[in-house]
Amino acid sequence: MLSAPSEPSTPRSASRPSARRSHLDAPGGSRGVRSGRAAGRVRGRLTALAALGAAGLALTACGSIADVEAAPHAADPDCAPVMIALPDSIGEADQRETNAQATAAFGDPSQAVVRCGVEPPGPSSEHCVSADGVDWLAVEEDGATWRLISYGREPAVEVLIDTEEISSSSVMLAMARPTKRIEADDRCPSVEQSLEDVEGSGGAAD
Repeated sequence: MLSAPSEPSTPRSASRPSARRSHLDAPGGSRGVRSGRAAGRVRGRLTALAALGAAGLALTACGSIADVEAAPHAADPDCAPVMIALPDSIGEADQRETNAQATAAFGDPSQAVVRCGVEPPGPSSEHCVSADGVDWLAVEEDGATWRLISYGREPAVEVLIDTEEISSSSVMLAMARPTKRIEADDRCPSVEQSLEDVEGSGGAAD
C-alpha cells in the first residue's frame, strides 16, 4: 500500500498485519523521499521534491478509507474539476475513499496516491515525460517508489506510485484528462519521453 501524507509523506506501515503490503507501506518506506536532485528547483517553498514526504505523503489503510495528508493548496478552486474528472480505476486498481481534501487513492493496498494542490516545480533537470499532452516530472524516490508532479500547471498535481504494482505510464495517461482541467502555462524545457493514449501502454518512466 502506498504511504502518503497521513498515509505519511512517504509510505509507512499499514495497520493491518494480515493484509498484503506494498513496499510503500513498509515502516519508514516512504521516508526515502530522498531525491535531493530537485532541491532548489521548485518555486521558493520546496527545497526538494523529497520535502513532500515531510509533509506527510505516507499512505496507510484504515478499513477501506485511505489516510492521506492534503497538499498545501488543496483548497485551490482549480483542484475541484481535477478531482471530479478522476477515473474510477487505473488498470485494476479501483479508486477508494480518502479522508483529505483533493486527494485520491487507487488500490487496496494503495498503488497510487493523488494529491492536487502541491507547489508547482520550477525549471528542472529531472526526467520529464509528456503523456497525452501533460508534462510530468518523474522522480525516483526509493526502490520502486516514484513521484510524478505535473509541470507547467498551477496548482500542480502529484502522484506517488508503487511501480512494482502499477506502471507509471498507465498512471500518467490515466491522469492526463483530469490534470488538463488545470490550464497549462508552461512546458518542460526538455521532454525525454512521450506517451500516447493508446491501449496497453505500460512501463516505468525511467
